[in-house]
Amino acid sequence: MGRLALEQVKSTKLADMANVSMAGFGLLKFVDAVLGYCAVFREVKPKKERVATLEKEFDEMVRELTIMNKKINTLELELSALGDKYDLAMKDRQTLQEETEIMQRRLIAADKLISGLGSESVR
Repeated sequence: MGRLALEQVKSTKLADMANVSMAGFGLLKFVDAVLGYCAVFREVKPKKERVATLEKEFDEMVRELTIMNKKINTLELELSALGDKYDLAMKDRQTLQEETEIMQRRLIAADKLISGLGSESVR
């Protein structure tokens, strides 16, 4: 039976009951409303439960995301500090390399001077 046929049967029964008894008509109308509520509730209840489950999962995921964002911020600060430290170490390395080159040139010049003085001593 289709939905339209059920509605026609229901309205016929309600009309018949209205002719028989007003108290029975009111009771039948109440029972029909309760049955309609039960039918809707059967459909809605699993959906409400699913929504509650999804909201709980969402809240857990938001908490995890907040924790992860805090960890990411901490790691970014550490990375920034290490980057600064690396830049400073590279500047120190460059300075030391330049000083090493200067010292090597001086050593070569001193070696030449000693060699020149050594030959002067022989003369």
